[in-house]
Amino acid sequence: QILAISYFNTGHEDQAVENFTKRLALTPNDTETAFFLGKAYFRQKNFELAAKNFKLALGGKPLETPEYKLEAQNKLAIALYNLAGDLPTKEPKNPKNADMIAAFEKTVLLAKADRSDDAKAILVQSLNILGNIYKLQENHTKAIECFKQSIDRNPDDYDANYALGLEYYYAKDYDKMVDAYERATKVSPNEVDAHFNLGVAYINQNRYDDAAD
Repeated sequence: QILAISYFNTGHEDQAVENFTKRLALTPNDTETAFFLGKAYFRQKNFELAAKNFKLALGGKPLETPEYKLEAQNKLAIALYNLAGDLPTKEPKNPKNADMIAAFEKTVLLAKADRSDDAKAILVQSLNILGNIYKLQENHTKAIECFKQSIDRNPDDYDANYALGLEYYYAKDYDKMVDAYERATKVSPNEVDAHFNLGVAYINQNRYDDAAD
């Protein structure tokens, strides 16, 4: 185990995988070994085996620290996202899609319970990914909720504000659309698309002078 971790920490993923695999064969219930093996596969972009081992790590005895559990859950979600290929689709009943969404939702719950800066970053990222998944599924209610929660924690996120504004457009809530795009244009004043969409929102409010500006 020590040798495997040494290989992992020095960037020798092939040797790390080999040694963690040997260790796991001897102690198949060792969740910490499964966790590090998953991380090694994740670095290699072998998302299928990474996901398999993160599931093992999360399904057995509790990992050594809450940080390990959050990292395993987060990396599992991202691995499943990468495995989804052309997903997310507009068919939420797709098993791969449901598995991926459930993994991100669990990540969000774990990150909310952790007050660290790393957890906050994971939380914001996961909420934005979930928001985009729901957006592509045309589930605008859930997309709005995800982007709102993300912006509550990181108000200066241009992409989240832009995406939220678009969701409010689909919901025909032009007052909130204006709020979102006004924030987006303040964060990134040179982004033409945000200014254009703000103008569209003003027009839908019959604020033609503001739209012209």
